[in-house]
Amino acid sequence: MMMQILQNVVQRLEALERAVNGRTDDVLDVDGAMALTGLSRYGIYHKTCSQNGEPPELSHFKRGKRLYFLRSELIAWLTEHRVMNRTEIEQEVDAYTESRDAASRQSLSQPSYPQRPARGRGRRQPERQPERRPERRSRRQPKRHRDD
Repeated sequence: MMMQILQNVVQRLEALERAVNGRTDDVLDVDGAMALTGLSRYGIYHKTCSQNGEPPELSHFKRGKRLYFLRSELIAWLTEHRVMNRTEIEQEVDAYTESRDAASRQSLSQPSYPQRPARGRGRRQPERQPERRPERRSRRQPKRHRDD
């Protein structure tokens, strides 16, 4: 009984040590992936199957019937769709408007010359006359009128 308690404590300490040291290359099974992501077992399996010929959403390894995941890849998957906060959005808008204003000031400072059309595009092509078919001649000779 005492040995089991000690083994449990050692396992927990090792887990804490790995978390503190930042080791993210741990291999997790489906239960570990469920604990890390908060998804159900069905959710994990659903995200690992390919649908309509598209690759699966979660990258994984398969040994026999079992699925395994890298902790670092699961964390990267969880954090890939970050939503910016208000200050980040405002900073991005300010940077965009400054670059746009600088580009417009630069274009205003340079004299604008009329652009010459690209070769072969701006020239007017002479209108083509529709092809005339030669008149058909009938095989019969025209009737001759007798002058009586």
